[in-house]
Amino acid sequence: MQRHIENLSLLILKVFLIITIYNGIAEANDKKGDSHIIEFTQGQVAIIGNLLGAKGNLTSEMHERFWSEVSKYAISNAGGLSLYEYKLESDLIRRVDLLHEMWRSAKLSWIAGEDIETSEFQKAIKNHQEHANNSNRLAKLGMRQDISVMMEVILIAASSGAMSQAGKEPIITLDEINLSLNARNKGIKRAKALASSTWAEAGQ
Repeated sequence: MQRHIENLSLLILKVFLIITIYNGIAEANDKKGDSHIIEFTQGQVAIIGNLLGAKGNLTSEMHERFWSEVSKYAISNAGGLSLYEYKLESDLIRRVDLLHEMWRSAKLSWIAGEDIETSEFQKAIKNHQEHANNSNRLAKLGMRQDISVMMEVILIAASSGAMSQAGKEPIITLDEINLSLNARNKGIKRAKALASSTWAEAGQ
């Protein structure tokens, strides 16, 4: 059982890492519908991965490190600081929402004991695909791996629900799913705090 839990933890970590690393070059849409490629450094990717987790956090030091790696060229290329902040926020919230919809489908799958994908999850996946397809080959590869891992999480949830209902110990508990599912609001607060060049407490 311990091995199952460790494997699940690695799987969930993989979801966060894939979504951040392979979308290190990501397309964000501005209010006018135009697109812009935001490039993240390895250090920025690590910070984004941290704020996405159910137990994620964002400190002033992390915020300072992230913005110290935002180049003047990137801001200029985005159309100025305000537009860069807006596009960054949109991109980060898209990632939070994608994970949230994955966990929502996982919860329904756990309860039903079978694979269930909500229409919102399917829309989030489609949006994720479109962003990757408009980017580069690495992002497309990452997108396919993203989806594969997320589907695996949902299948594990479905299997765990069936195991629990049969009186067996599940691989993942409903409480663990709820923990990740309930992280959305704080995740969005952290995303907005990181996307602003001026630090403000994110309400961990």
